[in-house]
Amino acid sequence: MNFTDKVVIVTGAARGLGQQYARQFARRGASVAISDLRDCSETLGIIEQEGAHGLATKTDVCSAESTAEMAQAVVETFGRIDVLVNNAALYGRLNCAPFDKLDEKEWDATMNVNVKGIWQ
Repeated sequence: MNFTDKVVIVTGAARGLGQQYARQFARRGASVAISDLRDCSETLGIIEQEGAHGLATKTDVCSAESTAEMAQAVVETFGRIDVLVNNAALYGRLNCAPFDKLDEKEWDATMNVNVKGIWQ
């Protein structure tokens, strides 16, 4: 599939699956905006090596203000948004436990990122 002249946002793009999403969109011609709470400079370097225009932002998907600032930066840089990949999530460090044994802070953080973060 060709994404030439499309603008794609990938959240959770500092590493792993999000980094690979960004790379594949770049390979297919998209301008790619990457966001994460972590530093995205490695991913930005990768997509620029693929020949794509990139933008990296530090974004907290749990915050409406932070996601609005990211969207505004993307529109100011590229003029529009065509595709959004809501990849930011908490999984790898989650404590596997029976439902009634889950820590409330861990539950809240997971719901804020994995559920509310998609809605923001």
